[in-house]
Amino acid sequence: MKLVLGLFLISSLAAQEGLAIQDILVIPPEYYVGDLIEMRVQVETAYPEGLIPPSQYPTADWVEFRRIEILRSERRTWVVIHLVSFAQGERTLPVIQLGTASLRGLTVSTKSILGTDQRLKPYLDPLPLANTQTNIAVLLFLIFVLPVGLFYGLRGATKLFFTFHRLYQQHYPNRLFTQELQKLQKKAYKLGTRDFYEELNQIIRRWLLLLSNDKAVLSLTAEEIRNQIEVYVPVESQVWTDLLKRCERFVYSGHENVLESRTADLDRALASLKLLLQQAKREKGVQHAEL
Repeated sequence: MKLVLGLFLISSLAAQEGLAIQDILVIPPEYYVGDLIEMRVQVETAYPEGLIPPSQYPTADWVEFRRIEILRSERRTWVVIHLVSFAQGERTLPVIQLGTASLRGLTVSTKSILGTDQRLKPYLDPLPLANTQTNIAVLLFLIFVLPVGLFYGLRGATKLFFTFHRLYQQHYPNRLFTQELQKLQKKAYKLGTRDFYEELNQIIRRWLLLLSNDKAVLSLTAEEIRNQIEVYVPVESQVWTDLLKRCERFVYSGHENVLESRTADLDRALASLKLLLQQAKREKGVQHAEL
């Protein structure tokens, strides 16, 4: 009896060495190199309880098994295989051992996006991003060219500013002085001798203050500020010294003079100032030429 039972078990195990395949479902039905495939294989076995998922999956250089499961539904048994094929064309999977039984003869037919008659193209250098050359040129400009340009540009602008500022300081007092003398000329006939020469005296001294930035010119006598006048008005210094002396004479002595004399003093002052402006204009032209 024991001998009969042993022979029966041996015959059963031998029958399960190769599982009979009833049906195969592949998801997706069309797949390419590198795609994840789910293959559902319906098998026929008298002892479905003996089917066990393998602890170690079969290995091959062209395929990778991700997961292998056993599903049972009523009288049907399914072996579910998740795999990725890396080879083009039809190939047979390695034998899958499922406990006492084995599953063999399964094939996969893998397509390639290159087609059957195409070969891989040779390696090409990566293409640069759009506008790469323009961006690099702008970056180099910002790093190297712009700072140098700003340095020399600001240096030139600073030099130009100080030049014009100096010219402004030199010529502004003369223009302001001309306007004040012309205003005094228009109202000279309304003023008495003392008022006229007092205002003329103040106008001349304010002009000398702008030229020299020395407040002493507002209080010193004409003789005492002769040296300042010779420094700042070297060409016409005697004219302005004499005019200041006349202002002092008619302001402090109380002497009177006629309108024609006052007009002549203003004409003399304007003529001298005109000469100074012409000289300043020539100097300005020379300085612009140097720039």
